[in-house]
Amino acid sequence: MGEFWYDLALTADESPVQNLELVECELGKTASHFVELENPIGDEIFLEIRNSNPTNFEIKNEKVIIAPYETVKVQIAYSPTTLDQVEQGNIVFYHPAVGKWEYNVEGKGLVPTIMEPQPISTSVGNNTSSMLIFKNPFKEPAQVTVALESKDTKIFSLLLKRNKFSMGPLGLLQIPYSFSPQTMTESKATIVVSMSK
Repeated sequence: MGEFWYDLALTADESPVQNLELVECELGKTASHFVELENPIGDEIFLEIRNSNPTNFEIKNEKVIIAPYETVKVQIAYSPTTLDQVEQGNIVFYHPAVGKWEYNVEGKGLVPTIMEPQPISTSVGNNTSSMLIFKNPFKEPAQVTVALESKDTKIFSLLLKRNKFSMGPLGLLQIPYSFSPQTMTESKATIVVSMSK
C-alpha cells in the first residue's frame, strides 16, 4: 500500500486567563492560593513575574525556575489592607519561549481575631524578653494603643515607655515584653493592640 507522509504545522495557543476564587483573610494574617506551572519544552526556563498589586499579593517563591518537562507549585499570598472590600490584582508569569500564565486574583479583609500564640520560656526565677512585631495593615496612618492583659503582671510585662503610638501606612511597631516565671507552671497573657484612624 505504501506510506503517506504529512507535514504538520502546529501552533500552540497561550493559556487563557484564569480567575482565581476570592480569598478571605483576617487583617494581620495571610491566606494563599497555589498554582501549578508546567514547562512544556526541553530546556530549563526562568519565568519573569509581573504583579499589578504587590502590596496585597506576593509571590512567595523567590525565583520561579522550571526544569524541562517539569511542574512547579507557586504560592500567591494575600495580605489585606482594607476591611470588607474586595482587593484585586493581576499576576503574569512569562517566558518568551513558552508564553504566559495569567491570573486574576481577589481578596477581602476580615475583622481580626486572636493571632497565633507566641511561645516563650525560661527557667524559674529568671527573666527573659522577646519582641512582637505589629504591622499597620492599612494604607493610611493610624493611632495605636498597646495594653497587656494578664492575671499576674509580675510574670508578664510590657517593656514600653509609652503605650500610644502614631503609625504610618503599612508601618511596623516593635512591642518588647518580658517573662519572669515564679513557679514551674504554664502562664498566659494577651497583648491587645487597638487601632483608630
